[in-house]
Amino acid sequence: MRVFVAGATGVIGRRLLPLLTSQGHEVIGLARSYGAAVEVELLGAMAAEADALDSRSSPP
Repeated sequence: MRVFVAGATGVIGRRLLPLLTSQGHEVIGLARSYGAAVEVELLGAMAAEADALDSRSSPP
């Protein structure tokens, strides 16, 4: 199953990403910065870099 995790580098997200990937899920984690995106990838997920509260970070 493909799973999107908002807050991927937060308290719950950091624990959830490895759990989901170890169960065979395709996981995409939302990251607000390049550093957070790297962390998401180190946790085994694909990173989507954007800030949900900043309209400039999403496509038009």
